[in-house]
Amino acid sequence: MSDLLRLKLRTNVCFPLSISEGHLSWRKGDDTSFKGNIAVKEGPQISLDVFQGTDRLKVNRLRINDGPSQVDMTFELQGRMLEVTFSGEFSERTLDRIFEGYQFQDGWVRGDFQAKIDLDQPMQSTAQGKIEARDLTSPWELKQPLEISEISLDAQKNRVSVALASFTWGGERFVLSGDVNFSKERVKLDLNLTTGNIDLEDLEKVLGKRKKGAELFAMMKKTLGLPF
Repeated sequence: MSDLLRLKLRTNVCFPLSISEGHLSWRKGDDTSFKGNIAVKEGPQISLDVFQGTDRLKVNRLRINDGPSQVDMTFELQGRMLEVTFSGEFSERTLDRIFEGYQFQDGWVRGDFQAKIDLDQPMQSTAQGKIEARDLTSPWELKQPLEISEISLDAQKNRVSVALASFTWGGERFVLSGDVNFSKERVKLDLNLTTGNIDLEDLEKVLGKRKKGAELFAMMKKTLGLPF
């Protein structure tokens, strides 16, 4: 999954693991699938049903049960199209019991949410449901460190209402609220933004790698009234 998304994890799975009712299908140069139950030593119970092809990764079921922390997820990445569902409540303490190499804190995420995201044309993405998160740290190796203090979102197809999004990116704190509306032609931002200093050159580099990103950056400048 990390290779397909072009991201690198800074963690490793804890060992030993025990597998029950497992079924693995694998042949060199062909598709791979696995279905079974996984238990991490002194950790949570995981139920997994996953399929991987040359350009497709599909998680039909990922259920993690760690006492009060329980979540059901599905995930599909085919080409540059990503679909994901999330239902339940999940704690960073559970991640800390699954992965080693990174110290997770006391963050959590909960909700009932589904999204379909075009990674090449994000303006055509849709989402549905509600999700909340607090004090999350990113397990991915990012050029600019990302820490999420608080997020509360309500998505309805091509509209995302942000009750509150408070996060730190690259050492700068941002607080957002308002609405984001997506269409085939454009994205409309109606947001209130509070922050300190912004390195606009770095922001433009991130958003301007693709033509659509450059258009989005120009729209953000106009909508937020940035003086440059």
